[in-house]
Amino acid sequence: SGRRKSGEGVTKLKWEEEEQWGSHKAVVEGERAVRESQS
Repeated sequence: SGRRKSGEGVTKLKWEEEEQWGSHKAVVEGERAVRESQS
């Protein structure tokens, strides 16, 4: 079967998801820091 070739695309997609999640987490952490500094 040709699963191995499509697996490369899955790995790339997973890497892109982790990149987006990492930047999303950074935004959440930044907003939390702003709220704590204001309170």
